[in-house]
Amino acid sequence: MNGATSLYDEVIIINKIPPKKIDTKGVATEEVATKKVLLNKLLTTQLLNEPE
Repeated sequence: MNGATSLYDEVIIINKIPPKKIDTKGVATEEVATKKVLLNKLLTTQLLNEPE
């Protein structure tokens, strides 16, 4: 469960970043939103493939 757990933690961290703070660092909000989607897809896949 380690892989899925660390990935889940990463998703939580990214989801907590306020968009305004991201913009001040010069990172496009759209890019971050795309990363959120990709991470959530990865997380779902990881959890579905996790052996019981």
